[in-house]
Amino acid sequence: MLGPYVYAVYTSYGYSMSEIGTLYVVGFISSLSVGTLMGPFADRYGRRCSVLLFCVLYIFSCLCKNVGAFSVLVAGRFFGGVGTSMLYTAFESWAVYNLDEAGLDEEEKSQIFATATFGNAFSAVLAGLITYPLNELYGPVAPFNAALVPLVLCAGCVLSSWKENYGSQRRSMGSSLFAGVGTIFTVSSFHVGTTTSHKVTLLSNVPCSLRHRRIDASSRWV
Repeated sequence: MLGPYVYAVYTSYGYSMSEIGTLYVVGFISSLSVGTLMGPFADRYGRRCSVLLFCVLYIFSCLCKNVGAFSVLVAGRFFGGVGTSMLYTAFESWAVYNLDEAGLDEEEKSQIFATATFGNAFSAVLAGLITYPLNELYGPVAPFNAALVPLVLCAGCVLSSWKENYGSQRRSMGSSLFAGVGTIFTVSSFHVGTTTSHKVTLLSNVPCSLRHRRIDASSRWV
């Protein structure tokens, strides 16, 4: 819904390619640094709480696109990067916990997530059909303002119908972070030849490559 228009928003405010690159880097660094803590944060303080925090951070990030000041755009990118990390951890963690509590087997869980993946792709296409005319009529900031509607609806749905659940609370956030970083470096080593390490490495590298191509295509498109 928003990816194709980020670059367009920055160019509409007259920023140079190097300044736009800086804004992108801020988002990536925040996701890498602060965002890395969001998994342990969700385990310790609750996945429902993390989803609500994601909604708040993304709402703030979208609102920042309405202001052309560089410092405000930096803040929007920073909180958007943190929110992205929550998007990819809190929702599925909450779902997996509740599916396990319901006693579903692996096949049933796979079917549910397959349906969710299809729904995600379908909603992405639908969002594109909605945001394109908004961009043409009202400018590149309009899709970000339109995104406030599903974000508010999501927060309302979570508040009214979700129950809180937690992960491991025995380990501190710091120890969980260092353990995760250690795992990343271990599986990235060329000396590790296990099938599991190769799968984790592929799981890390493929999304990074796809995201890079998406950003490159967006910048060329606009």
